Amino acid sequence: MITPASTCVVFVSVHSDSKRQKLEVVEDTSSDSSSDYDPEEIQQFNEEIDRNGYFDFDFSAVRNDFDFKQVSFDQSYLTHKPDTDGSLLERLSRLAINKYNEDNGTHVEFVNVLKANYHPGAGITLYITFEAKDVATHLHLKLYQTTISYLPMDIRVMWCEPKPDIKGLFL
Repeated sequence: MITPASTCVVFVSVHSDSKRQKLEVVEDTSSDSSSDYDPEEIQQFNEEIDRNGYFDFDFSAVRNDFDFKQVSFDQSYLTHKPDTDGSLLERLSRLAINKYNEDNGTHVEFVNVLKANYHPGAGITLYITFEAKDVATHLHLKLYQTTISYLPMDIRVMWCEPKPDIKGLFL
């Protein structure tokens, strides 16, 4: 039986629309009791991921965020002053939309970052939602989402796509 004193919490990385990263309870044979996570808190977290995903995660719906956080645009937690996390998110979003354009032969232009969440691990994984527009058609703004693996000297755009609507269609 797994007890709170013998468990640890692990992010399992899955990049797919049908599967999401989840926290898993893993048996730990060490006697370190610093990993006292309530299974109910883990379940709450996973249910919120299932409902809203990492981009639209509702932090008020969980008691424990397991180091999954919202980015505060005016702070410098992910970067160094005088730079702000907001300006970093803008640069990363531009990088992501450039990769999207290269991969898809499009000419979409970044407009504005709306929100972002992150979790630390071997680096930082960022989940950014931003607005962009297709320069060729001059149509209305579209929401895009990107997942970025971030270390200051190693930045990787893992995924960038228009945000799907509730029915799975793109907004």
